[in-house]
Amino acid sequence: MSQPITPDHIFDIPSVSQPRLSTDGSTLAFVKTSIDRSTMERHSHVVVSQHSFDELSALTDGTSDTAPVIDGERVLFLRPDDCGNKQVWTIPLDGGEPQRITDLAGGVEEFALSPNGDRIAAVSSVDPDAPDDADSGLPRVRVVRRIRYRHDYTGFTGDAFRQIFMVDAETGDARQITDGEGDNWSPTWSPDGRSLAFISDDIEGRDFTTNTQVKVVFVPDGEPVSWSESLPYVWAVAWSPDGESLAAIGCHDPDMWDPRSAWLYILDSNGGVRRITDGLYTPVPECGLSWTAERGITFVGAHRGEYFVCSVHPDGSDFRCITSGGALFESATFDGSATHAMVVAESPTSPGEVTRFDLNTGASEAITTYAAEYTASHPPASMEKFSITRGDFEIESRVLFPPDFDDTKTYP
Repeated sequence: MSQPITPDHIFDIPSVSQPRLSTDGSTLAFVKTSIDRSTMERHSHVVVSQHSFDELSALTDGTSDTAPVIDGERVLFLRPDDCGNKQVWTIPLDGGEPQRITDLAGGVEEFALSPNGDRIAAVSSVDPDAPDDADSGLPRVRVVRRIRYRHDYTGFTGDAFRQIFMVDAETGDARQITDGEGDNWSPTWSPDGRSLAFISDDIEGRDFTTNTQVKVVFVPDGEPVSWSESLPYVWAVAWSPDGESLAAIGCHDPDMWDPRSAWLYILDSNGGVRRITDGLYTPVPECGLSWTAERGITFVGAHRGEYFVCSVHPDGSDFRCITSGGALFESATFDGSATHAMVVAESPTSPGEVTRFDLNTGASEAITTYAAEYTASHPPASMEKFSITRGDFEIESRVLFPPDFDDTKTYP
């Protein structure tokens, strides 16, 4: 007999996030998170699957392990250290004892591994006012010197900024490669590992705007150079196969600060910016993008409340919608040739599950089915999508029906 969905479903359905495919597409890693009913605490660990993806195995046993990156026979991931700061750790793909790589005072917010696996570009907060003894227990005086002194989710930031560090992937030796008064994030390596692109709000008038730029630094000793000064907003980037250009998800309208109003652009080292999408399918920054010689640029596009995996030639021609929609994607990852994608897909009838797409055929396959048992006994509502016309406007609408809907009855 079916039962209604109640708030305690959060204890029965684990969530999945941050899928990552290996370059050859043979290995998948993602984060599985559950909530302990007795303590109300979240527990996250890394899960891996290989080859046919029929079997899922817990790789780590921590309580807050996130952001896996596959590097051959090892997996790098984030885990808090004894002070609660997230650091980069490594563990063999077939299991074992994790070893910590980084030891950055501000922890690691995100990281990117170089193409040959020898260096890590790590994003870490640098606070010039941080006390020498963070565990002294004494109250800390906070001085506000700027308008943007705090942020949602992170709270008080003061004069602290996210900077990028270059870390030796074996020894953990780190060197700061950005400075200045602004945040830097989303490090992205060029194919040859000689340059690093990242997004930055270290710009003039930062306190009065949310504008961002793409900057590129030559590793190891170069100075960051902006590649997108004519674009007020950039939210995600990917390198061209030859390392000469960048594909960027951004916006040319200074009043359109919301990433849901995004286009796809091509950037070059001379500051050239060329738009290649028309806005019908809006690129989704949190799903990233891929640029290969064979397929061109692959990205997730939003259209009328549904997400699709799309591809387009770098000159803006040959746009293709590869998948059939019917879901939203929380995140996505592509293999090195962009022939397969793994996404966390959620639909009106299912919470987020890892789903695999064959980008040659558009066929999909569910890799995880963690919610199946719960939704079998707690069926969700069915949804009907339709459009109505009022004057010159077409209004897209949706109506939800109870799982046992009877059109002879009156609701509610």
